[in-house]
Amino acid sequence: MRLRDIDFNEIQTALTEAECQAERIRRILGLPNLSITDNNFFDYIFKRLDNLHFDVIYTNKLKNIPSYGHLPSLVTFNDQYDRSAGGHIYIYDKYSKRKRKELILHEFVHIHDNFTPWSTDSTNGENVNMLTKFIIKAVELRTELVSLELMMPTEEFKNNLSLYSYDINKIASLYRAIKTSTVVIWIMLHNDFYAHFAIIYFLNLKPEIKLKIDEYRSNTTTFEILDILSNKNSMAYNSRSNRMSVSGVSAINNINYHCFCFYEKDIQQPLPSSVSTAETIVPCDEMVIIGWSKNIYDIIKNLKAQP
Repeated sequence: MRLRDIDFNEIQTALTEAECQAERIRRILGLPNLSITDNNFFDYIFKRLDNLHFDVIYTNKLKNIPSYGHLPSLVTFNDQYDRSAGGHIYIYDKYSKRKRKELILHEFVHIHDNFTPWSTDSTNGENVNMLTKFIIKAVELRTELVSLELMMPTEEFKNNLSLYSYDINKIASLYRAIKTSTVVIWIMLHNDFYAHFAIIYFLNLKPEIKLKIDEYRSNTTTFEILDILSNKNSMAYNSRSNRMSVSGVSAINNINYHCFCFYEKDIQQPLPSSVSTAETIVPCDEMVIIGWSKNIYDIIKNLKAQP
């Protein structure tokens, strides 16, 4: 899910639908008030998978699927018409523990969502329409939103943003069971104030390759993260230079911003190759950035949630 591809007006309906779908799954599991801040959250998920006769298999065979490229995860069903017959969830095994958990929950939602195609058999007349690129894209976005809502319920999440005065370092630590980049994306989807966001990957080659995967700004002010990376007064420059997470005030074009930069070294990330649009897995560093103009940040960090 890339924010630059999202219509933030249209997605509000999708977020509401995801909240309803997540609530339905919560009722099935009996965890109405549980999020990933609770250590028992994934115990419930694995117990449910066990009861449904789905096992989780970590494998390197998803590294490069012929004619497709890298596949982070996949769910298969023993009976394509009866999900209660169980099946398998395959997860690429070189990912970090936090990303593997996200992928497990993503496939967990697929198992519980009737919008997911029953099989990949394009000759099946009952299934073929579900396999169009448009439907697959819509299903994957919906699934991603439902899994995020399950892990970080909106009401609790917004209350925590207020409780911790928008100290994103504390929010990232609170939801540390999953990748920080995922938490930051969830913040952006529920952010009511002008903010900027970016995800960049650094391939440690000579010469170095920088890949801007996502960039978004919620107002019309120009925001070019690759230019900002060369500005010694920015948190982004500081973060990359030291290969570490930093936060504080950035001075960009005579405007002060309060920015949070999260840096993760030596991750495995699917990226388009130089010769194909199919994604292949590569080792790289990841930097995630979120920030507000300092004037706005000084206001929102003092807002408190109303009971």
